[in-house]
Amino acid sequence: MLHTSDFDFELPPELIASHPLERRDASRMLVVQSSPPLEGCPQGGVVRDTVNYRTLPFNSNLKQRARELRHAGSLPEALLWNEIKNKKLNGLDFDRQKIIGNYIVDFFCASRFLVIEIDDKTHDFKIEYDKARDEYLKSLHLNVIHVSAADVLKNPHGIFLWLSNHPGTSCHPSTGGELTLSDKHIRDFLDYLRPGDVVVFNNSRVIPARFDADGHEITLHTAVDDKNWWGLCKKFNKINIGDTLTMTDGTTITVMDKDDESGLLLRFNCDNVFDVLNRVGKMPLPPYMKRDAEIADQTRYQTVYADPLGSMAAPTAGLHFTDELMAEIEKRGAKIVKITLHVGAGTWMPVKTENLSEHKMHSEWCQITPAQAEIINAATRVIAVGTTSLRTLESAASSSPPLEGWRVAPAGVVRDTANYRTLPFNPKLKERARELRHAGSLPEALLWNEIKNKKLNGLDFDRQKIIGNYIVDFFCASKFLVIEVDDKTHDTKVDYDRQRDEYLKSLNLAVIHIQAKDVLQDPHGVFNWLSNHPGTSCHPSNGGERARVAPFCGTTDIFITPGYKFRAVDVLLTNFHLPKSTLFMLVSAFSGLAEMKAAYAHAVAEKYRFFSYGDCCLLFRKDSEW
Repeated sequence: MLHTSDFDFELPPELIASHPLERRDASRMLVVQSSPPLEGCPQGGVVRDTVNYRTLPFNSNLKQRARELRHAGSLPEALLWNEIKNKKLNGLDFDRQKIIGNYIVDFFCASRFLVIEIDDKTHDFKIEYDKARDEYLKSLHLNVIHVSAADVLKNPHGIFLWLSNHPGTSCHPSTGGELTLSDKHIRDFLDYLRPGDVVVFNNSRVIPARFDADGHEITLHTAVDDKNWWGLCKKFNKINIGDTLTMTDGTTITVMDKDDESGLLLRFNCDNVFDVLNRVGKMPLPPYMKRDAEIADQTRYQTVYADPLGSMAAPTAGLHFTDELMAEIEKRGAKIVKITLHVGAGTWMPVKTENLSEHKMHSEWCQITPAQAEIINAATRVIAVGTTSLRTLESAASSSPPLEGWRVAPAGVVRDTANYRTLPFNPKLKERARELRHAGSLPEALLWNEIKNKKLNGLDFDRQKIIGNYIVDFFCASKFLVIEVDDKTHDTKVDYDRQRDEYLKSLNLAVIHIQAKDVLQDPHGVFNWLSNHPGTSCHPSNGGERARVAPFCGTTDIFITPGYKFRAVDVLLTNFHLPKSTLFMLVSAFSGLAEMKAAYAHAVAEKYRFFSYGDCCLLFRKDSEW
């Protein structure tokens, strides 16, 4: 189970952006893409066993010497080993004193093809030796990082932090896959668009929601109706229910209620609250900026496409976009949809509990119209600009009904799509299923060759799987789909087949039947037919399992943490977020916790600007093939 402390990271305070750049589109953009592990080495075509690197050259005569060095290592080696062992360094697994060819290297990480060498004073006399060794290691497509022994002795943890931010230690440690970090510019966002994409923005306009009343600074965050608002106040305990406060223009407000989480419930004694706020209110800058709002913030802390009033904080990922950049998006063949979520207090609220399940999210009002939902559901990819757009889309996805004619799991049924443990299973059939896998018919073998290894629309199929008292030919858990290959013997098994199909359908599984003779005649033709079948479609708009979203109008308190299954969004553009915040938890769910920690470490090392007026990153969903 993950805890709040798992989402902590070190951030130098000088990287917190307190003012915007001169131009909106001057921001940098870090592109974060993680790929599954490749078969072999991603560099130079060298195939390598990343667990024990058996394919690397190995001089067995050095085994005893390597063993001796491990037991009699120098103090700098021991200190650094204590910092990086047990996967402490970005989740990477290192070994000490490893033999590669005719050399013994200090530390080696197989999954990153990385060598770390500690150089003491003796290396001053081994320049040629070190040069020859490094050239040899690089010829094997290994990366080499040199660390000074003196620096390790002086500050071993400082060296650890430096290594944590080194590009060579960025990785996908949980699976051995590759993490690609690319330093780009917000204008490069256009290069990642494709025809058919839908780019979704949050068009909520920020209210000048901060004002003074009788010496109290109050920040509104949630409207109850056109007269009553909840607001946060620094001197909360000095104000009582029933008190009347006077704003700087003479407007009075009455304290109707108090709440430890929401603050003060205030009734405005005026005709139009927004008119009053436009006169006396200030832009509600986040507290980490540590400054008062300035005149420039009235425009710069607002997106160029802002429309309906309602937010107490800007949807900051949208601050990077100019009118020109918005126009270019559509020229690239993508569509723009502007949905609404009025950002509330939850965007700043820290997570005060170590147990994530105990954290309470503030509700926020959001809306996706039927016309907008129709455009989103026809998208090839959905690209959310900002976490508020993503949270709105995923909230609408949670309420999205299945497309007509498609079978889905009944309400409340949770299914492990890797091994479908919630489906009925007769263990007595295990041996028979094993026999069928080894002695399958020729049509089954031909079709398996076409669909295995996710060849069919990226779907993962298993052969001869037990469901209840039946063994089905092919099963895709993620689509609740069974494919059966019927030969001539099925002509005499009509009742059996009918009973089996009825049973499978009672479990909300879809069943596709294919004739064995058709497979024998043209297996690839059958594959193409399956590729276009609604039951195997990758994209809901083409007859897949669900529409991405349904029209939505209401409040959401969705709290997204690692383990959440994204249903609507493929790509996310977002700013860099606070340590241990709900937003850093969200991006960690989207792209992986280890991946985001590595990306943020890179951003720190490259001095990206953080938070509302900072730079941004473009994230591709971890389980996506996009």
